[in-house]
Amino acid sequence: MDAATEISVAITGIHHTAYGRDLSTVETVVGEGCVACVLRFEITPAERAVMQAGDGAAVTRLYDATELSLEPSLRAAIERTTGRSVLAFQSTMSPEHSLIMETFVLVPLS
Repeated sequence: MDAATEISVAITGIHHTAYGRDLSTVETVVGEGCVACVLRFEITPAERAVMQAGDGAAVTRLYDATELSLEPSLRAAIERTTGRSVLAFQSTMSPEHSLIMETFVLVPLS
């Protein structure tokens, strides 16, 4: 299994445990100094209702808080697969497109 696939599988498992549901797809790109993942999922009927009521930011805040709580597990999966430390992590959620974007910047090679 290549690194991108291994990372996608790990991230899928972490998110399934946290959210109690499967992701639709995970696309992972492993570069020289970073790893980028696009996670696609179905929003819940409750999330959709909050968005339709005009408070999509509340849905985004919930996902952002959850992603921050998952950061140690996500970093560990990247570090285990790449053999490199993660320097920085950034996650953002786009509720209107039902996706999460996660980026990991790796510590430069000496």
